[in-house]
Amino acid sequence: TGTNVVTGLLVISNAPLSGRYLIQPSGRLELVGNAQKLFYDSHILNLGTLRWAEGTVGYDSSGAGSTFTNLGLWELAPSGTWAYSYSGPTPRIRNDGIIRKTSGAGTTALSNLGFENAGQVQVNQGRLNFQSTVGVVSGTFETAQGSTVAFVSASLTNSNPVSFTGSGKSLFESGNLWLGG
Repeated sequence: TGTNVVTGLLVISNAPLSGRYLIQPSGRLELVGNAQKLFYDSHILNLGTLRWAEGTVGYDSSGAGSTFTNLGLWELAPSGTWAYSYSGPTPRIRNDGIIRKTSGAGTTALSNLGFENAGQVQVNQGRLNFQSTVGVVSGTFETAQGSTVAFVSASLTNSNPVSFTGSGKSLFESGNLWLGG
């Protein structure tokens, strides 16, 4: 019932995750291996590094109230999906740090999630899709040459300015986008 504090390295390869986690600035949570990582009711506060290296990430139906707050670095390496597959309320992701797609020419998707960004999203390679996301975007989205950030079936607004920079592509493919800040 307490908070699991990560000050070193915590590796998850084939196990579910539930409970509260605080990743300290010196801490690192790595999601590795081809098996699906399944989150139950989980609440993660990242002040260090969360590295999604392989496999897919999903939520059990009990994960609807889950939260992931990134104040550090969240590295996305695989061509895969981080998704909630149920209807109704969805898990929430808030980024006030850096989300960085680091490798892989394929598509990485964050799907059917609540999403708020006030930090930086960097796509260095491949494509990063925000699919069926609902939330607020501000901050900076930066795409490198040959890379893409795309919003697909998204419903988003902004309360502060949002900036799309870099020589890659920034696409709003479908959904609703209300810009005002």
